[in-house]
Amino acid sequence: METKKGTPIVTEMQVIPVAGYDSMLMTLSGAHAPYFTRNIVILATKAGVDPELVYQAIRGGLAGSTVLDAKSNMVMDRNFKPGFRIDLHIKDLGNVLDTAHGVGAPLPLTAAVMEMMQAIKLDGCGTEDHSSLVKYYEKLANAQVVRKGN
Repeated sequence: METKKGTPIVTEMQVIPVAGYDSMLMTLSGAHAPYFTRNIVILATKAGVDPELVYQAIRGGLAGSTVLDAKSNMVMDRNFKPGFRIDLHIKDLGNVLDTAHGVGAPLPLTAAVMEMMQAIKLDGCGTEDHSSLVKYYEKLANAQVVRKGN
């Protein structure tokens, strides 16, 4: 960009399609929100607290979200029927990480979530909903998240 007496002059313009980037942003959000959700319910379970009570306590605050509402209930009800499958999430996260590497944007948490999803895919969960990410934590913690009374 050149200037003429302090005023910017546009000398070049480039059109960049955003649909792919929008999709990647949604993938990032879809990966990180479930990651947070699974942390909450496994921590509650290991602490001997009903995960439903913890979910109810945080859902109305800043940590509340549509993903928290949908996925926490699926996890506590052991409902892993596919909505957005692990296999598809792995594919999309691969695209995000490839793009991030290409532009020099480190995404360490995304890379960690990708590895977690790869691990549960190897356990046979690739066709399940990404709420089954909780199984990764359950394996590490030697615990199973269930709604008390189930």
